[in-house]
Amino acid sequence: MTKNLNDLPTDVLLIIFHLCAPRRLRRDCPPLWSVLPLLGGHVGPDFPTYCVRSERPSSRFPENLVSVCRLWREILATVSSFWRRLVIWVGQDPTPHQKIIKYLEYSRDEPLDIFLLRRYDPRMEDDTEAAQVKAAMDILTPCIKRWRSFIASLLHSGSLPRPAFDLTGRADLLQALHLDFIHDDEAALPEVTADMVQPFETPALKRLSMGGLHFRESYVELFPLTPLPPDLAELTLREYDTPLPSFPLVDLLRCIVPCTKLEQLTLANMQLTTSYDGPPLLDPQAATLWNAHVHFFDMGGFVIASLSRLLSRPFFECISYTRCFFPAMPLRSMPGGEFVYMEGLASWIDVVQIVAGQVDLLSGSRLHVTDCDGFGQGVLDVLGTPFLSVATMGGLWAYAQLKSLVLEDCKAFSSADVRRLVQTRREAHASTGFAEVQQPDFEVTSITRLEVRGCCPLADEDDEWFERNPLDDGLLWSDS
Repeated sequence: MTKNLNDLPTDVLLIIFHLCAPRRLRRDCPPLWSVLPLLGGHVGPDFPTYCVRSERPSSRFPENLVSVCRLWREILATVSSFWRRLVIWVGQDPTPHQKIIKYLEYSRDEPLDIFLLRRYDPRMEDDTEAAQVKAAMDILTPCIKRWRSFIASLLHSGSLPRPAFDLTGRADLLQALHLDFIHDDEAALPEVTADMVQPFETPALKRLSMGGLHFRESYVELFPLTPLPPDLAELTLREYDTPLPSFPLVDLLRCIVPCTKLEQLTLANMQLTTSYDGPPLLDPQAATLWNAHVHFFDMGGFVIASLSRLLSRPFFECISYTRCFFPAMPLRSMPGGEFVYMEGLASWIDVVQIVAGQVDLLSGSRLHVTDCDGFGQGVLDVLGTPFLSVATMGGLWAYAQLKSLVLEDCKAFSSADVRRLVQTRREAHASTGFAEVQQPDFEVTSITRLEVRGCCPLADEDDEWFERNPLDDGLLWSDS
């Protein structure tokens, strides 16, 4: 009669262990990664929000099981597919080197998803991290041909391995490379010489995230010797600030535009220079092949406007602005977007700069605004009034095609301001016989979907107006 779990036959224990594995690991797929904050859930007061999303393993399998007893370790070691995911910790209580070597042996020839992570530690300085990372990389790099993903989330940018310098060789299986950090501790890198650079071939790479300084040194400065992978779909670059050397936007884009399969480009706090006044890098016909969604965090308006000009792209399918800032600059210089997302814009001038760019046939149909103190009555009036009279310009409306408006946690307007916007646009639309954009009499569309959450209460008189004039695609209003 069985007395405890270890008395079960080995094949039964293997079935149990198999059921403990993450679902995708059981289905012979890449491991299931959840989006969690760095450093075990700790987000410091100065930790930028675009840094807190990083892929981490959602389960400690199989390491949590091998630590139970010797028998379980011996059984688990016989199944190489259990060891495709390798989690290595640095900082306090780092993963022992012998354990890394042993787990690599267990994985045999399986493709590897490697996580190089820092344990929670409130310190913002650690002079041992770089040495710990180098020691781990000395063990991992010889099997780079088996890497399927490499996700590093460390404290110091200087601790990260750099492509073409520390990461070299051919990694045919590598699909995701994330080199993330909290503290950018490098003012500049040593001058690069020919003997320092070695090929780093990643033909299958689809997702790349790294700091601006390392990207400049590994890809931009070496372009076209080290081009970006042809199938790259997502690129995230962040933290290039003073006192780093000048980084021209045009140099960055020359490196990126050959990636015609790019689906998402994220730039976060990249202080780039825009002195180049030459012709665009793409002609209008070629620009239609470059369909990336663009996301800006803590970026300046001149860089954004220049990026749009150099790409010959006055219109993107999706464009988002988070905590961006717009100095005095010509209106209508911002690119348009079918879907525009704004978050954390404090000044109404910043919001108006974006809204004013969505004019005529270059306007999109969806606008989502979150936590923007600058989005108030004045902006709603801009959206609800043509820039020029109908007699002189045929009615030039900001966001002429706007149909879906979502407002979250914005406090600088009342329900009467929102209702007036919806009412004036509907009346203007009705005056043209509800003309659509393709028709010659078109001026502006009606807003057909409205969501207002956590902004202000819906006054009775405004509620009554919406009941008399229901929106085609629905109204949701919650003041909490």
